[in-house]
Order: sequence, then structure tokens, then C-alpha cells
Amino acid sequence: MLQFFNDAPASNDPRTLAHAGNGFLMRRGYTVAWLALQGDLLPGNGRLLLDLPVASNGDRPLTGLIWVEYIADRAGITTFPLSGRASVRSHPTLSLDPREARLTRRRYPYDERVPVPAESWCFARIEGESASTTRVSSRQ
Repeated sequence: MLQFFNDAPASNDPRTLAHAGNGFLMRRGYTVAWLALQGDLLPGNGRLLLDLPVASNGDRPLTGLIWVEYIADRAGITTFPLSGRASVRSHPTLSLDPREARLTRRRYPYDERVPVPAESWCFARIEGESASTTRVSSRQ
């Protein structure tokens, strides 16, 4: 929050005056407390991790549709982690067959989603990555 409101450097452990940035919120009398629970973060960069149990229905894990949006912010990007972010563990897919999943595209947030044909994309794994880092990849 400090990085966005106070123009401070990004930090998971803000301890110095520099981490307060320009003090915008503090000069207005705000006390800053940032709390969140996110059970799919990967270790690194000083992140505090939470180990959550697997949601289940009896002895079977719950499954369902997961919605992730990808933004290719430069030319040439053809692969994205399923989670949408490198710092977040991907939820495993039930099937690696693209015919069993949906991938759509659009240029702007309010544009209609256009389906991408299953033969134009695939699930992929970069050499050395675990099953929890499966990616969506263009076949073009």
C-alpha cells in the first residue's frame, strides 16, 4: 500500500524512513495496517506464507472453474503461468487437454471475450518446473 499511495519502494519488510515514501498517508493522519490472507503465495522476497488445508467434499478435493486474466505488456510474450503471476502457485488443472478448458482473448477490459481455438494453445511446463507451475502457451 505504501508503494502505491506514498510512492515508496516496494517492500515486504518496511523498516526504514525510505519505506514510508513521501509520507502522503501519514501527513493526513492515517495509521497504515495491511492485512491479508493468501494461501497460494510462493516463497521468496520476504513473503509471509500461509499453509491452508485443501478444501474437500468428504474424501474428494473440491474442483471448479478458476478465472485468471493475463496481460501481455510487451510484444513476444507467448507463455503465462496459470496463476497469472510468478509469485503465486498455480492451481493444478484437472486435464492438460485444451479441449477440456476455455481460453478467451480481448483487447480491452470491456470488449467481448473471443474464444481461442483449442488447437491454437496448449498447457506447457517449462523444463525444471513442478506440476504446480503449469503454464498456458501459444502454439503460434
